[in-house]
Amino acid sequence: MKQPDVRAFLWDIRNGCALLREIAATHTFDDYAGDVILRLAVERQFEIIAEALRNVQKTDPPSAGRITAAAQIIAFRNRIAHDYWRVLNPIVWATIYDHVPLLEREVTQLLDEMPPPKSR
Repeated sequence: MKQPDVRAFLWDIRNGCALLREIAATHTFDDYAGDVILRLAVERQFEIIAEALRNVQKTDPPSAGRITAAAQIIAFRNRIAHDYWRVLNPIVWATIYDHVPLLEREVTQLLDEMPPPKSR
């Protein structure tokens, strides 16, 4: 089986970051805290971002090494997935503002530096 292109994982991370920023721009913390569907959507994006990052670590370790706090991002996903009862709404919401913008910038820079995919 062919190894997936690291750009696909990086794109998933960047897309997840953009979706989280959009949610934060159109909702308040009170909206988030009071709406289980919205919380699930946010948590799902964090899970996708971290799983994609884990795949970047496997397929392109040097690129993963350029992402600040990669290990903490994956640990955050593990907390959401496995210790869900200890997930605090204020921390999840604050993470969108405090950490997502840097991650999105770093991933965008990596994507901008990569050559385009080879045509078939």
